[in-house]
Amino acid sequence: MIMDLFMTTVREPIPARSALERLALAFLDMKRRQEFEKAMAFAQIFIAASKAPEAMKEYYRACFPWLEEEDKLVRLDHQKILEREVKAGPLVVTKQRTQVQSRLANKAQQQPVRSRLQTRRR
Repeated sequence: MIMDLFMTTVREPIPARSALERLALAFLDMKRRQEFEKAMAFAQIFIAASKAPEAMKEYYRACFPWLEEEDKLVRLDHQKILEREVKAGPLVVTKQRTQVQSRLANKAQQQPVRSRLQTRRR
């Protein structure tokens, strides 16, 4: 997005053989590849619907190359968490020491019997 803005607002030629020129060429190459992959993905949808998901995956890989690396990192993080849990030992279920009581049951026990049996008229 920043490069889009830069390329549309550049007013003078980019110096030849500079880092900026290499960056601009890489950006243009990426944009061309994205457009090609997009066109191929949409064409594939109309030609063979069964191959459309793979074509869309290729399009997303071209548009968002960092997502694959991010997914790998997330997977590695999940594996580390699972390994930590496995090293902690087996899960153990123990009997609860105190009996849990319903708040409604406690409230009913606290009220006198007569007030619980009375009905209110409005």
